[in-house]
Amino acid sequence: MLSLAHAKAKRFRRKNITLSIMDAQKMTFRSNSFDMVVAASVISAVEDPTATMKEMIRVTKKGGKIAVITNVRNRESLKSQIIKRFDPLTKKFLGFRTDIDSDFFQKFKDIRMIEKENVNNLFGFPLSSFILFEKI
Repeated sequence: MLSLAHAKAKRFRRKNITLSIMDAQKMTFRSNSFDMVVAASVISAVEDPTATMKEMIRVTKKGGKIAVITNVRNRESLKSQIIKRFDPLTKKFLGFRTDIDSDFFQKFKDIRMIEKENVNNLFGFPLSSFILFEKI
């Protein structure tokens, strides 16, 4: 993916694009560095989603935005209970988790949700959610 990103960045012919590989749970960026952080399919793919979310909050400036696309389940729904049973298999063979509850993000007191939309629908069932936060 990084080589594809490098090729795409070259096509933009911009000097201010930097691509790096690092651990999302221990980023080397300074605190309050970014106006916006985007994490598409990251939270459901990392070993420690809480640590990753804390890092994204840390590197985002106050008033900055954090955009997340991830699998979010409503633990009350029957569909979500069924999907959660597949979590060990999806983690092992597909590399993503299905156990992120809809209230997972509520424990982070220095962000507030400003938008949430179900995306990537399959047969009327949303596979992921787009969630936009603001750092407060």
